[in-house]
Amino acid sequence: MPGISFTTLAAEHGGILLNGDAAVQSLSIDSRSVRPGDTFIAVAGPRFDGHAFAQAAIEKGATGLVVERQIQCDAPQWLVENCVAAMALIAKRNRAAFKRPLIGITGSNGKTTVKEMLSSILSTQGEVLRTRGNLNNHLGVPLMLSELAPVHEFAVIEMGASAIGEIALLADMARPDVALVTRVGHAHLQGFGSRRGILEGKGEIYEALRPSGAAVINLDGWGARHYLQRARSQVLTYSIDPHRNADVTVSERRLHARGSDFTLSTPIGDVQIALSLLGRHNIGNAAAAATCALAVGLGLAQIKAGLERVEAVAGRLNPMAGPKGSTLLDDAYNASPESVDVAIEVLSNCPGKRVLVLGAMAELGDATAEFHRQVGTSARTAGVQTLICVGDAAAVSAESFGSGAICVGSREEAAERCLQLAAPGVTFLIKGSRSAGLDQLISMLNPAREASCSIG
Repeated sequence: MPGISFTTLAAEHGGILLNGDAAVQSLSIDSRSVRPGDTFIAVAGPRFDGHAFAQAAIEKGATGLVVERQIQCDAPQWLVENCVAAMALIAKRNRAAFKRPLIGITGSNGKTTVKEMLSSILSTQGEVLRTRGNLNNHLGVPLMLSELAPVHEFAVIEMGASAIGEIALLADMARPDVALVTRVGHAHLQGFGSRRGILEGKGEIYEALRPSGAAVINLDGWGARHYLQRARSQVLTYSIDPHRNADVTVSERRLHARGSDFTLSTPIGDVQIALSLLGRHNIGNAAAAATCALAVGLGLAQIKAGLERVEAVAGRLNPMAGPKGSTLLDDAYNASPESVDVAIEVLSNCPGKRVLVLGAMAELGDATAEFHRQVGTSARTAGVQTLICVGDAAAVSAESFGSGAICVGSREEAAERCLQLAAPGVTFLIKGSRSAGLDQLISMLNPAREASCSIG
């Protein structure tokens, strides 16, 4: 990030300078990971207060502090009313200086996988800044935007939200040149209030597009017509149904043990893709990434090369070896009703005995019990033989699943049950919201090597 002085920031945005000036070149909100030259922003949250760690940040090499109250030290400080707002201002300045394509991605499901697919495609043409880990909220997005630099040819910024207005805030910082809503499901239903609320909230990303930008719209997604009407810029559409009138479509798709093969049809021609990610939904994710790549001028050769080297993202239907010759499908990163459905579809195509280990789906509000009941029914219909429900909320699924359901109260007990069932030809799908902590169950089952299940 080009150095922005505290003096300039205070002159343009207010606040008080203490102990002289400093140049803002990189940001940190975690004193444990401060690097020499960082500016430390003392963010105060419900569980921590960055002001308590400001001195530690200085000792690790931070050259300036952004604070809401004065810290008793000699380091330059910019005293502001709100550190989070100040960080957003810094991020917006750095974003405005970046003149190359920035793609913004949000959605109830699939945004991280699409981000990785698109980044792989774009990296065939140059350096890509992409969202790391879960840095997709009001703290993570400005941190990522602060890393934009002349070395980057593209940026791919993921945006998450749990309520109306949050995507608008993030998109106002990121100002994407291309925007995508992957899918509108029921994730964070409690915060958004309804699926219509999710539709409106996710769609805020399209409002941030300039008239010269491009709105990428999923014609297979719920609410597509609403987004087509809402878009005020160029529109590019995609679908995995070759009969839809989309700009990018998929045909001749075939699921198999290593992923899928399909033909991608685009306005500039057709290309054969061999994708190494499991599930029909990942074909849709690939079409989304390809459409975004087309929007910034990439060609079919780059799209093919980028998609075919993508590997499964940790915690998102990542196949690996399980105990006693079994197979684990690690989908423990998060869960919503829609993502559980697509994971069950993948499991249903695995031969042998199929076991679903289900943790709670969080933030569903008053619909929590009903959605868990639906999962039990879906699993039974899909041919899952055993359902292991971890925790009270997931236990509701056992009622609708019926015979073969097991309810346990802890991850440790779930691991014991899995070890009892494990054998060659058994596939375990591990699925739950992040709060369920089933990633720890994966560690207990010792998945050290990748494997694949055979998909017919």
